[in-house]
Amino acid sequence: MVHRPAANRIGRITTAGVITEFPVPRSPFDIAQGPDNAVYFTQPAADWVGRIAVSGTVIDITEFQVPTVGGSPTDIALGPGGSMWFSEPGANKVGSVSTIVSGIPGVPGIPGKLGDFPLPTAGSTPVGIGGGAETWFIEKTGNKIGRLTFAFDPTVGDIVPVWTDFPIPTAASAPTEMAFGAGGLWFAEPGANQIGRLALTTIDSHDYDRDGKSDIVWRDTGGNVAVWLMNGAKVTQSASIGAAPTTWSIVGQRDFDGDGSHDLLWRDDSGNVAIWFMDGTRVKQSAVVGSAPIAWSIVGTTRHIDSVGLCDIFWRDTSGNVAVWRMNGAKVVVAEGIGSAPANWSIVGTGAFLSSGSTSETDILWRDDSGNVAIWFIQGGIPQAIGIGNVPTAWSIVGTGDFDGDGRTDILWRDTNGNVAVWLMHGTQVMQSAGLGSAPTSWTIVETGDFNGDGKSDILWHDTSGNVAIWFINGTQVTQAAGVGNVPTVWSIQAANAD
Repeated sequence: MVHRPAANRIGRITTAGVITEFPVPRSPFDIAQGPDNAVYFTQPAADWVGRIAVSGTVIDITEFQVPTVGGSPTDIALGPGGSMWFSEPGANKVGSVSTIVSGIPGVPGIPGKLGDFPLPTAGSTPVGIGGGAETWFIEKTGNKIGRLTFAFDPTVGDIVPVWTDFPIPTAASAPTEMAFGAGGLWFAEPGANQIGRLALTTIDSHDYDRDGKSDIVWRDTGGNVAVWLMNGAKVTQSASIGAAPTTWSIVGQRDFDGDGSHDLLWRDDSGNVAIWFMDGTRVKQSAVVGSAPIAWSIVGTTRHIDSVGLCDIFWRDTSGNVAVWRMNGAKVVVAEGIGSAPANWSIVGTGAFLSSGSTSETDILWRDDSGNVAIWFIQGGIPQAIGIGNVPTAWSIVGTGDFDGDGRTDILWRDTNGNVAVWLMHGTQVMQSAGLGSAPTSWTIVETGDFNGDGKSDILWHDTSGNVAIWFINGTQVTQAAGVGNVPTVWSIQAANAD
């Protein structure tokens, strides 16, 4: 459908070119398809959001007045919880109206409930909006991309909004419209005469202070935990987090509660699982998740926000079976088996090899003892296994990340002589294979992450003397190799399931 503001009408054109117009009470501005076979539209001059559903000759029009007078709702899109989300530039807010779809399987929604969420930064002027599993919006005056999620706050005992801002590098770019596409979220910058893109693959790389840059978690032999907050190769803050008995190990780093700050996933020698929910350098809550037999190991964690949960924890047992826990906070919402693979195949990574905006769920990267490489593309909990190729066993997969910023996971390799190479991927296709350089074998690649916030994954190194360094990557080029510092060797970087 299309809107005709001057005529107070909503128009519809079929694939055969037949146009039908439907009168509406007020002047429409933006329009979007809802999850309930209806179309929703904004009416900024009157502070209303409209809904129109057409079934045969029956036309059903419903209107919802936004809570804030002068909110002037403009852009609208389907977003989290099955609701329609809209920007209110006149009130510096983001709003929502619920539909009959709740976003929770088997639970109907209550239509017509309105929400109103003030932006934390005054005068940001939210305009373009896009949804899906999260609410994204443009801050035109603030020159930022904004994200709204929700998380449980134990200090107030309730679900609260969590705002994350991603500043646009070019000042006064006056961003306006946005859309999800290849490689992430794209937006127009008319003030700078350019198009911008926010990569959505690298923002999920162990970022604890919500600045869009990866940070580094440490643990010593006594069980103490600390974090380095990073800005490029500079440690902006070094802080102690706490301690845990050495029977417990850090086995993953993801944002399990959706507050924008990554959390620490723990497991002990008896199979118990727990999470430290982080707020920057502070443990705001410690929660027990559950337990699994010790024949099962955690082999991957990934952010996978949908109607089911916020993150996935992947498991594999000694017989080769693979399962997943779909998490929402510390709650296992769904636990299900995925499939099985022979014991000579190992899971060596997870990611989004098609793209961060594809319909595939998290993909699983495999390699066997003979050097064969394959990917499981999972859809609806069912894997499709596709082989990629074979690499001599002198080469090992040492990490995954989005090294060229195209929104797709790539594969990082290193051989026994210290040479480093990368496969830039598009699904199962190796689009480019290139060497990145070499480092002495006393240096180990410990993890990948976007340490400078450029939307591309970088490589973190640690040597046997405790020295730390970063290779900043742009595709197949090392743009900078920088030392970070030195740490006593009783401390080790915690990198399990963090890429």
